[in-house]
Amino acid sequence: MKKVLLILIFLKILYSFEVVKKWEVFLSQKKVVLKEPVAFVVKERRIYVLDIRAADIKIYDNTGELLRTFGRKGQGPNEFLNPIALSSWREFLLIYDFKRGKIFLYKISPEGEIKFYRSYIFQAFAFIFKFLNSQELLISGHSMTRKNGKTYSVFIFNLVKGTYEYLLPSFVAYGVKNEREYEKKFLNELVVLSPENYADYCGGEIYFASAADFHILKRDKKGRVKYFGRKSAKFYTPLVTKEMKKAVWRRQDAKLAELLSKFSFVEGLFCTKKGMISLIFSSPAEEGRDVYIQIYNGEGEFLKEYKLMHTEAETESEILAYFSQKENKLFFLTAETAAGFGVNFKITGFKIREE
Repeated sequence: MKKVLLILIFLKILYSFEVVKKWEVFLSQKKVVLKEPVAFVVKERRIYVLDIRAADIKIYDNTGELLRTFGRKGQGPNEFLNPIALSSWREFLLIYDFKRGKIFLYKISPEGEIKFYRSYIFQAFAFIFKFLNSQELLISGHSMTRKNGKTYSVFIFNLVKGTYEYLLPSFVAYGVKNEREYEKKFLNELVVLSPENYADYCGGEIYFASAADFHILKRDKKGRVKYFGRKSAKFYTPLVTKEMKKAVWRRQDAKLAELLSKFSFVEGLFCTKKGMISLIFSSPAEEGRDVYIQIYNGEGEFLKEYKLMHTEAETESEILAYFSQKENKLFFLTAETAAGFGVNFKITGFKIREE
């Protein structure tokens, strides 16, 4: 035991972590207006933004100029009703349409053309789709139910076999006693605050975080679960109020957003190239929100926290994060104000240096 502790201390001393701001660009609104982005990826010097309101993908170059759009509203080929998730791996681009209950997989040619590859029937309230390899997707969300009646928040979908590996029951993910308690929590708390959650896969181990709860869950290779997370003085824990519930019941989205803007939320959870866990969160600040990063090693030991940037985004939903493990780069898409446009959207890129 002493030997293990000495090794961990030694590694902590040797390990250095630095985030360097490398890139910042506004997305052009001249030709086509970006209405409501819900996800984005950055690859091959292009930015792919999923616009849920327009039901399309807007593709920009690395200067922010719009190259073209892909898709439209509908139920035909290359059409979507409620696209809520976007992911990529090598030449593949994935779109999940919640209303159509389908995962659409496309191939991007070297010239940038997007061509349909295949689709999969999939019905779950899911937000995170991460390719583990060419055959497997790590999926994080809600309401994926097995025959035994349990719901799961994290599972692996095999794209070739069409099978699921259920990894993390929802009541375990959210730290409650059983399925019934989870259902209560989902209806009375998560629906009001934020139903989003985040997951990543690192060396055979799964890490999970809920947007409205400041802790990280680790599931190791043997299925054992451990919770960790160092509470930050900058994190203002969301609390459900009667006023919030009333806004949900009456579908007063603007009112609910205003109430939620006073609290902090987790914006992402990523495993870096060297296997460190990075937790991203945003907190209310003067004229917008501040974005922070916390770093932990794989055992859950806290290493560092610092402020990444300030944004004029008013709510957590106006901040999107994307991490490229291959390049060890972290990107944000944020709602900002720009002269002549009212609300504009900005991409900010950071390079993570680890030694």
